[in-house]
Amino acid sequence: MGALESLTELLLDYSTSIKEIPEWRRMKNLKILSLVGCTSLNKFSFIGCSTSAIELSLVDNHFNSLIELDLSSTAIGVLPDSIGYMKKLKVLKLCQCPLRKIPSAIKMLEKLEQLEAGGVGRPELEEIHSDIGKLPNLKKLVFVGNEIPAIPQLPESLITLTIESFLLNKMPDVSNLLNLRNLNLNISFKHPFKLDADPSSWGIERLRMLEVLNLKCSDISTSSFDLFLLSELKELQFQCRNLQCLPRLPMNLSSLRIRYCNRIKTTNDISHLKALSRLEIRGCKELTEIEGLEGLENLRTLDLCLLPSVKLPDLTSLKKLKLKKIYLCSFHSLIEIPDYPNLLETPETGFCRRLEKPFRSIELQESRSFSRRLRTGLTQWVW
Repeated sequence: MGALESLTELLLDYSTSIKEIPEWRRMKNLKILSLVGCTSLNKFSFIGCSTSAIELSLVDNHFNSLIELDLSSTAIGVLPDSIGYMKKLKVLKLCQCPLRKIPSAIKMLEKLEQLEAGGVGRPELEEIHSDIGKLPNLKKLVFVGNEIPAIPQLPESLITLTIESFLLNKMPDVSNLLNLRNLNLNISFKHPFKLDADPSSWGIERLRMLEVLNLKCSDISTSSFDLFLLSELKELQFQCRNLQCLPRLPMNLSSLRIRYCNRIKTTNDISHLKALSRLEIRGCKELTEIEGLEGLENLRTLDLCLLPSVKLPDLTSLKKLKLKKIYLCSFHSLIEIPDYPNLLETPETGFCRRLEKPFRSIELQESRSFSRRLRTGLTQWVW
């Protein structure tokens, strides 16, 4: 195997019987090595070097041509400092591995553009060396680990950042990530009562290039951070159980999703979101009012579900909009469907049981049972 001098790609994905990789002697042109799903793999041997179980060993200069290394779903639990010899490496994937730390030698991978590490259901990633901030070309970074206590300063080159951790000591500081386009945070804190009351300390307001923000954090209760000046932000999702009110929202949003924010009572006026094409509000138990709905002139999809306290908007006021789809469910007070065939851009509703005319007033005996029946039809209305 080691004599395959011209080999550039070696893909051994889901070779579940492989326990050890044999010697590699002259594979000087190898560019991509992928070992996804090699669940029995726990030992590498390069140039006859013996390695201990669940440990990856790399010998100087024998893998310096690699540009992509994928060890996802393997038993590799230790990433050695010799990883730094892979000078041309651009992609490193270590998802669903029993890896507990990212070593300091990671800083030597000056061409690294994508790093993904961690996963659930196995021993968790719990340490990220501060030297990760020295990677000058890193564009995409994904960390998933319930036991990560702190996120070090990250490289300014990042474009996409995903962090999932449930034992953070403090809010991650992203204020230096001025090139960031996509930010996904699913986080909670070891000591929520010590959480800074002002989330503006994250520096999120400085991310003027941000296009997508997904924030899931049950420990955030204030909305003192301001998103209004993030003019490039197009997609925004909140899933913050204790968030009491929304921050100011930027005018260019095209998609807004508010999910399971149980303490929000009103959306405030959202009529200024003239570019909004999708609005989804789900599972907000205390929400009573959605303000400015009729001003969303580019709205195409309206999704309102599991809102027991909200008063259903007067949908006849939406006639001037160009809605294509409306999803409504679990409105227990709903007693009729108003008759306004010009509301939808495509008014065909298909066949639904008990619905003789799609927009005709109809008495509902039980909203939930009717919901289940109506979903069996091909319709633009889903109750």
